[in-house]
Amino acid sequence: MNQICNQSLLDASAKDSKFTEKYIQCPTHPKKQLILLKLSDEDVIDGQALKCLDCIYEQSYNTFFPYIPLDVLLKSDSQTIFKGWPIFDDSQIYQDLFKISMKPYSFYQEQIKTFFKQLKSQINYHIELKENQIIQNLNQNKDLTQLILDEYNLFSCKDQLKDILLNQNDDFSKQNQMLKDILKDNKINYAIKKAKIQNLINKTKKYDTILNTYNLQQQKLIKIIQNFDIFEPFQNSQNSQQISLRQQPQKCVDESFKRIQVNNLQDLRNCQDFQNIKIDFSQISLGVEESEQIANLLENCNSVQELSLNLSCSMIGDQGISLICNSLQKFTNITKLNLNLSSSQIKEQGIKSLSQAILQLQNITSLNLKLGNNLIEKEVKSLTDNLSKCQKITKLTLNLEKINNSFTVNAQIANNISDMLQKLTLVQNLTINLKGSRISSDGIQDLARILHNLKGLSYLNLDLRNLK
Repeated sequence: MNQICNQSLLDASAKDSKFTEKYIQCPTHPKKQLILLKLSDEDVIDGQALKCLDCIYEQSYNTFFPYIPLDVLLKSDSQTIFKGWPIFDDSQIYQDLFKISMKPYSFYQEQIKTFFKQLKSQINYHIELKENQIIQNLNQNKDLTQLILDEYNLFSCKDQLKDILLNQNDDFSKQNQMLKDILKDNKINYAIKKAKIQNLINKTKKYDTILNTYNLQQQKLIKIIQNFDIFEPFQNSQNSQQISLRQQPQKCVDESFKRIQVNNLQDLRNCQDFQNIKIDFSQISLGVEESEQIANLLENCNSVQELSLNLSCSMIGDQGISLICNSLQKFTNITKLNLNLSSSQIKEQGIKSLSQAILQLQNITSLNLKLGNNLIEKEVKSLTDNLSKCQKITKLTLNLEKINNSFTVNAQIANNISDMLQKLTLVQNLTINLKGSRISSDGIQDLARILHNLKGLSYLNLDLRNLK
C-alpha cells in the first residue's frame, strides 16, 4: 500500500516538474514565473491567459491599481517608471514617459547621424548627375570659340594682307590697289560681317550669365542648408502662439503688434496691424503671382513704420516689382526701409517704378537698397535723382554691384551718385557697393571729391573692387 502511495506521489511530482519546466517563464517577462490563470477572456487584451506578477502589475496600471511589486521598487534606477505612481489620474503621461525612457539621447543622435548620412549621399548623387548634364550641354558648343576666331580671321583678311605685304612688293602700284580692294570690300560687307561676329560673341556671353546664375544658386543652396533646423516646427509653433495674441483684448494691441517676422506666404495675412514688418522670402520661389499677393498685403498695412522686404534671387521681374511699388508708395509715414532685390531679374522699367515709389517716402531716415546683379544702369540717374529729394535720410546703403554689362565702362553711375550725395546733406552713415560695375576712373575721382566734402559723415563703407 505504501509503495502504491509513494509511487502516486512520485508520479504527481514528475507532472509538477514537467509543468514547471515548460511554463515557468512568462513569454512577456522572461525572468518572471507564471503564477496565475486569467479566468475572463474579455480582459485578455494581449491574448495571454497565464500571467506572472508583472503582468498583473501592468494590467493594474490601466485601472490605476494601487500596488508596486517590492522587487520592482528595490531594483528601480533612474530609468524606472512606476506605473500609476505618483500621478494616478492620467494614463497618457505614463505612456509618454515609457517612450522617453526607451529612447535616450543616443537614440536620437544616431537617428540624426543616419539622416544626414543619407542626405549627403542623395545630394552628392544629384550634384554629380547635374554636373554631367551641364558638361554634356557645354561640350555641344565647344567649337564655338574656334568658330568665332575663324570668322574674325576671315573678316580681317589677315592672311591676304600678309601675303600682299610679303609677296607683292615688287609692284607698288599693284600692291597698293590690292590693299585698297580689301579695304573697299570691308566697307561694303562691314555691317553683315560685324553682325555675324557679334551674334557669335553674344552666344559666348550666355556662359558668363550661366556661371553667375550657378554662383547665385550655390549661395542659395548654402543658405538653405544654413537655415535648416529640425526644431523649426517648434519655433513655428511659438511664432503661432505670438501671432494668436491678435485675438486678445484691444488693450494688448499696442504692445503686441510692434514687430513681426514672416518667412512664408501663408503668414502674410498676419502682418497688417504691425508697425515693424520683416518679410524674408529669399528662400521661396517667387513670380508675378506671389508679387501680387505681397502687394495686396502691403496695401492693407496702415500702421507700418519700418519695413524689411527680402526678395533676392526671385523671378519677380519688372512686372512684379511694379505691383509691389504701387503699394509701397503709400507708406508716407515710413521711416526705415530695407529692400533687397538682388538678382531678381529687374531691368529699367522696374527701377523706374521703384524710383517713383521712393519719391513718395519723404519721411524716410534710413534706407537700404540692394539692387545688385540686375541690368539697371540706364535708370540709375532716375533713382538717384528721386533719392536726393528724400532730405531726411541719415543712413543710406546702396548696393549697385554688377548692374551693367561687364564689357562696357560707365562714367555716369558714379556721377549720378555724386550728384545725389551733394543734396543729401544729413547723411551720417553711408555704404555704397559698386563692386564689378565697371565705373570709369573719372567717375571715381568725382565721387571721392564729393565724399571728402560730406562734413557730417561719421561712417563710410565704399566697395570699389573689380571695377575694370
